[in-house]
Parts: sequence; C-alpha cells; structure tokens
Amino acid sequence: MLGPGHHCVVPGPDGGLGIVYHQKLDEGINWRRFIAIDPIRFDDAGALHTRVTRGSDQPAP
Repeated sequence: MLGPGHHCVVPGPDGGLGIVYHQKLDEGINWRRFIAIDPIRFDDAGALHTRVTRGSDQPAP
C-alpha cells in the first residue's frame, strides 16, 4: 500500500496552500518514506481540491 500519512497544510510562496505529507516509497513491508508537497485549494463553495503529484517532477516551493 502506498498511502499518505501525517499531513500539514502550509502557505506557499505564491500565496496558495500546499499539503505536506509522507508516502511509502514502495510496496514492501518497511519504513521507507519520502516527503510529498502537493497544491490544495478551496473552490467558491468551500470544497477542498488537490492534485496528487506522485511520479511527476514538480518545482520546489
């Protein structure tokens, strides 16, 4: 399982929001993790939206 864990919402340098969390690196039974930072936003109705960036290169914040 490659699920996320332990998140935190932080402001980005562009004024937007990001979610910082860790993910499992592989499907093995181990503690290998990496840090992920993905953009999040609220729409006009207040619903939360995100774009998962696993497996794609993203600029550093």
